[in-house]
Amino acid sequence: MSDAYRHLPGELEDGRWVTRVVISCFGEEVAPLFNAARRFRYWEMADGEARRYRELTAEEPGALLRIRLLREVRAHVLICNGIEQSVRQMLEADGYRVINGVLGSAADALFGFLAGQIAVRPPETSEPEPVQPHTADLVAWTEQLFRQRGWEIRRVQQKNLYPIDLLATRSCPVCRKGVRVAVCCGAHAYQVDEEIRELNRVSASGYHARVYVHHAVPGVARTCRDFSIELLDPDDFSAGLGHRAGPLPPLKGRIAGHDQLRES
Repeated sequence: MSDAYRHLPGELEDGRWVTRVVISCFGEEVAPLFNAARRFRYWEMADGEARRYRELTAEEPGALLRIRLLREVRAHVLICNGIEQSVRQMLEADGYRVINGVLGSAADALFGFLAGQIAVRPPETSEPEPVQPHTADLVAWTEQLFRQRGWEIRRVQQKNLYPIDLLATRSCPVCRKGVRVAVCCGAHAYQVDEEIRELNRVSASGYHARVYVHHAVPGVARTCRDFSIELLDPDDFSAGLGHRAGPLPPLKGRIAGHDQLRES
């Protein structure tokens, strides 16, 4: 047995060092969010050589289903892009090594990991961050958020309206006329900026506001600002910042055709 791969997480089986790697995928790319990913690629490496490969699926929402997949294949390593802190801590407590923040193709991520180009950090030992209010089903969390603040919500199923997930409506508290808001809950596509551009295209008319639900990382915030799309960050609500909303919470920005709201 070669010692060249003993630095990787894994175990000794029949004289060979075995590492089982699972990568959350969207198409050929690493998926933007582990909790919402539906496709996973699994490799079993023996002394650095692939001896088994499978594609795994998780059609239902929820982190626990995805964790169960990792257990079923006895994975050692999860490679992903975004992952909730609470889910990462749960996995690390079970002994998995989680490598997050990875972009690019799944194949490149695997080879980068084996070549030592993607660092395997030890499990985090810091105090856990507050659990985010959203679940793996970000659409359900967003729907509840708007309903609790007086909005009527309808889930959007029409393919020609992709990537809009929700239509939020209510009456303006000043003029009593209707307010229509298109809501996209993010993580549909690997390229977030392309998703925001598509949201801007399909919601160019017929809406008084457009909302993109995503963590407020600089690139996302900048693209939303460029298209006058309001960015709603779930972290704001776990930190209590989401309560500082405008006259139509949870919205804070301008409502087209209802400028009197800013004056009221």
